[in-house]
Amino acid sequence: MSRLKNADAARITKTAVFIALLLGASAFFGITCHRIGGVGDGIFSLPNENLDIFIWMLVAFAAMFIPAGLVAMLLRPYWVCVIAFALSSLTILFLWGLGPVSGGVVAFYFLAGLAYSRGVVNGLEERIKFSLRPLTDSQGLLIFLLVVAVCASFYLGYAKDIEEKGFQPPQFVTDLAVKIANPDPGTEAQFRAEFDRQLEETVEPYQQYIPVVVTFALFAVLQIVVTILSLIALGFLDGIFFLLLRLGVTKRVREMREVERITLA
Repeated sequence: MSRLKNADAARITKTAVFIALLLGASAFFGITCHRIGGVGDGIFSLPNENLDIFIWMLVAFAAMFIPAGLVAMLLRPYWVCVIAFALSSLTILFLWGLGPVSGGVVAFYFLAGLAYSRGVVNGLEERIKFSLRPLTDSQGLLIFLLVVAVCASFYLGYAKDIEEKGFQPPQFVTDLAVKIANPDPGTEAQFRAEFDRQLEETVEPYQQYIPVVVTFALFAVLQIVVTILSLIALGFLDGIFFLLLRLGVTKRVREMREVERITLA
């Protein structure tokens, strides 16, 4: 009896640790979303400026994939996964910032987490041997929602900057115009000022659409980068599961199953 109680206590402790890992990653991701909202037109200064924020962002994506995978693969029954992703959603929301957009995106993230967990559970039940393939098959929607969260935060911040300060011509556009026009060194500063002024006047009627266009471009790039990053994270997960087995945190369990088929009588 005492052995059963000890085993149950150990399982509860391990479950709490894996949920805590997911909450830690969620906190990091929520803070990242909040920081991305302050980048604004600084995105055009990459890689000279704000590179640290975007490296931070990629680390946040990777940090989400690993504990989310551990939770979906190991925590049972399914309602434990539901609780884990509910707490994860609340953590992201509070550290990102309360608002209608953030609330809506995080609500969809919660639903994506449930679908992700359910897909992993079903995938494992359909397989004879343990495999990480259910993670690969189920993570598409989760990746999409995480990228949407970052892009929504960026859009809100950039749109606010445009509304308050107006459109500021990116430095690289002005530099390109200088290279093409090749003005005299004595008139380069005047040329830059005049070019920026004319560009601002030309863009001003359409400046409210600039954050939309830039956000869609950011989304397209991140969707590709984060998908590749998720595959790398799966490699780390493979190593983590190997270590968990070696350390005795997890164990292999073999089950006998009844299979029903129809054959010729």
